Amino acid sequence: MGTPSRRHSRGALVIALVPEPPAQAEATLRPALHPVLLANAIANAKQAREVSRREVRWFWAGILAPTCVAEIAGESGGGKSTCVFTLSVAACAPPGAPVSFLGREVTPIEEGKFAIVVAAENGDVSAVAQVERAIAAFGLDREYVWSRLVLVTRGADPSASASSVDWKQAADDGDVFAAVFETLYSGIVGFLGLDTRAALFGALGYDANGEEQSDLSKLLRRGSERGGCPIALTSHTRKNATAYDVTAVSGSAQRAAGADVVLLLQASREKGRVLSTQITMAKNRDLVDDAGFACSYGFRRDSETQRWTIVLDGEVADGRSPKERVLAVLRDSGAAMTVREVREAAHVSYATAKKLLGELDRAKRVLCLGSTWEFLPDLFDEEGKQ
Repeated sequence: MGTPSRRHSRGALVIALVPEPPAQAEATLRPALHPVLLANAIANAKQAREVSRREVRWFWAGILAPTCVAEIAGESGGGKSTCVFTLSVAACAPPGAPVSFLGREVTPIEEGKFAIVVAAENGDVSAVAQVERAIAAFGLDREYVWSRLVLVTRGADPSASASSVDWKQAADDGDVFAAVFETLYSGIVGFLGLDTRAALFGALGYDANGEEQSDLSKLLRRGSERGGCPIALTSHTRKNATAYDVTAVSGSAQRAAGADVVLLLQASREKGRVLSTQITMAKNRDLVDDAGFACSYGFRRDSETQRWTIVLDGEVADGRSPKERVLAVLRDSGAAMTVREVREAAHVSYATAKKLLGELDRAKRVLCLGSTWEFLPDLFDEEGKQ
C-alpha cells in the first residue's frame, strides 16, 4: 500500500497512491538476515559510502597492497630474483624516507619488523651481490639495511613436509623454512620474498597438481593475513606460451588465480647479457579501474664513479634516450617493424615504444603502416638522432 497524494490535472483533482519509501521495505528484510552475516558484510548505503571514501593502502604504490600475494613470473634468468631482491631492499629504507622502485614509492616496513627473502635457487655470493647492488642504487645505508633484511640462500634444505601443521615444532627441530613461516605468523615480518615456487615448495613436498597448488595458495594467504605483510612469490612462465598474459604462468589455473597481483617479466638480452627487464602488471585485484602498469628497467654502473643506478625504459645499454634508441632500431632494421619488435630491440616497455612511435609519426620521422612502422630515412641525420 501507498499513501494518498493530491495533485491537480487540467482543473481536476486527482488522488494517486505514492509508493512507500524503500527504507521501510528494507527494514522488513533485515530481520531475515543472520546477525553474523550483517556483522561481517557491507549491507547498506551508508557502509558502502564509507568504504568508497577509503584510500587503498599500498606497500608498493599502485601495484602491491599490504596483506596481498604477488606472483612474479618470467623465464629462467629473466630477472625474477633481481626484482624480489630490489623490492626487499626498498622495503628496508628508513621509515619516513621511502625510495621509489620503477617510479612507484615503496612504503618502508615498520621499525622492529624484517624483510625476509628465501632465495632457494641463489647461492650466497650472487644473492648478496644483488642485494648490495640494490642498496647502492637506492643510496641507502648498508648497515641499516642489513639490520632489517634476512636472506636465506640455496643450501638450506627443508625437512618438514607440506602436510606439517606444527610449523613451530618443525622450526624448533631445525627446519629453516618452517622457521620462516613461524616468524611470518608472529607478525614481525614486513615483507616476504619467496624465490622460486618450484625450488622451495617442491622441496616441501607440494606437487604441481591443482589440489596441492590450491592448498599452497591458501597457505600463503593465511601467512600474509596473519603476518600482516605482502608476499612476493616467483614462478616460471610456460616455454610454449602463445600469449604473454596470466595464461603464460606455469600452472596458471591455480597459481595466477590464487594471487592478488600477477607481474610478468621479460628480459632483453645482448650477447647473453641482460640489458633490461620489462615488467607488465597482468592482474591486480586492488585496482578500482583498469589502469595497468608496464615498465622496462635495468641496472647501470657508471664507468667513472662505479656507482650503480636503476634506469627506466631503455636508458640501460649505452646511455641513449628511449627515443634515440627507437630511432636507431628503425633506421638499422631496413624494414617495417611491429611495436613488439621495436620494444624488444630498443629495450623499452611496450607502452613506451607505442607512445614514442606515435610521437615520431606525428613529427613525420617514421611512417605508420597500420600495424607496422618504417623509416622515413631522409629525415634522419647520419647518427639517426633527432
